[in-house]
Amino acid sequence: SKSISNLELIFSLAGCSDRREQMGETARKTLASTDFAALQRTLEERRLLPLIGSRVLALAPEEVPSSFQASVTAARARARTYGLGIDLATRQITTSLAAAGIDALPLKGPLLALTAHGDIGLRETADIDLLVSEPQLDAAVRSLIDQGFEPPPGWLRNGRLPDLHWTVQREGVPRVDVHWRVHWYETRF
Repeated sequence: SKSISNLELIFSLAGCSDRREQMGETARKTLASTDFAALQRTLEERRLLPLIGSRVLALAPEEVPSSFQASVTAARARARTYGLGIDLATRQITTSLAAAGIDALPLKGPLLALTAHGDIGLRETADIDLLVSEPQLDAAVRSLIDQGFEPPPGWLRNGRLPDLHWTVQREGVPRVDVHWRVHWYETRF
């Protein structure tokens, strides 16, 4: 019987439902001999314990030790709690930017988790990512600075754009990355 490594297992469980179904039996066999402490560390390092850990639990509940199950449950609860805070802060910031006439689209974070997985607790989120048009980038950063965020290092450096985004921070609020593009090779909004 074919066995796969932890990274291959993670890759197969990160895929779409068709790929997960296709790899199901191989993944189950791998889980029968998995070092769950090592798997947990790997998932935590990659901030994937809530999502992939939940898929491990669903795939082979009989193979999963209670300590791994408890860690996955706790990670999902933490991600859900933090995600709710990120979602609230994102809504407040996008509302304030809209009031200043700046269109901002939330990227990734709780919105992606809810849309892709149906549960914000399945994706760990550490910051807020917003996309604004290039002409509104400086106005968006200025608006956030006016709300108490620290100016990003290098901001207003002779009109040059950042590679992807400016990062602003304020005590008690998650870091905000204000993107003018999503990928380094992209130039349109």
